[in-house]
Amino acid sequence: MSWQKNSMGSSLADGDSGLALRVWLAGLATTVLALVCTFGHNVNFAALKMAASSGFIITSLLAGATQTVYGRWLLAGLAFSWWGDFFLLNGSQMSFVTGLISFLIGHVCYTVAFWQYDSRKDIALGGLAVLVLPAALLISALWPNVAPNLRVPVVAYTAVISVMLALSFGTWQKPGFILIIVGALAFYVSDICVARGSFGKQEAINGQIGLPLYFIGQVLLAASAAYVDPDEMRE
Repeated sequence: MSWQKNSMGSSLADGDSGLALRVWLAGLATTVLALVCTFGHNVNFAALKMAASSGFIITSLLAGATQTVYGRWLLAGLAFSWWGDFFLLNGSQMSFVTGLISFLIGHVCYTVAFWQYDSRKDIALGGLAVLVLPAALLISALWPNVAPNLRVPVVAYTAVISVMLALSFGTWQKPGFILIIVGALAFYVSDICVARGSFGKQEAINGQIGLPLYFIGQVLLAASAAYVDPDEMRE
């Protein structure tokens, strides 16, 4: 499959005019499932959530995630996120920790994906310097309510998502960078909502904002596999 840059600075599979349509239809279906899951009444939350999670994996496969090193790391991150969603359906602390670890590994996979896409170190380091403050504020606000056995995982998770987001900034002006940065940022904000609900104020708004943002972020990241330029991958 050959690739070419389109007029929007993206890269799409040349000769496959239906690629973008298939990718975005799958992404739209995933988003609709997520919205019904979040705001629907008398719905099977678990079934809808896992269907939406399967949707972002399908979106990435349709986007050709298996065809680039970026896409393969991205797909691995999506797969670990799927398991994270599954484990968090159970309300036990063990399931929460297992889900946290799954998402942590998923974020590490995204971090590697952005690095493999030759994320610019100067932009990434600048972004990380900016993200230190919100990370510190978040941890300090939640710290009194975090159980002692969860403090190390929570700090590690906060550090990893900050690095992940910073490296997404480093893809600036590369093909697909808007999808990558907005997707990573949406995931980052959704994680803040989850943390707030788990260790701070348990309000409905956490899920009403966090869950749709999570799935939108995952869809955008999944779709980005169709737009990245293989020629810009790190050697």
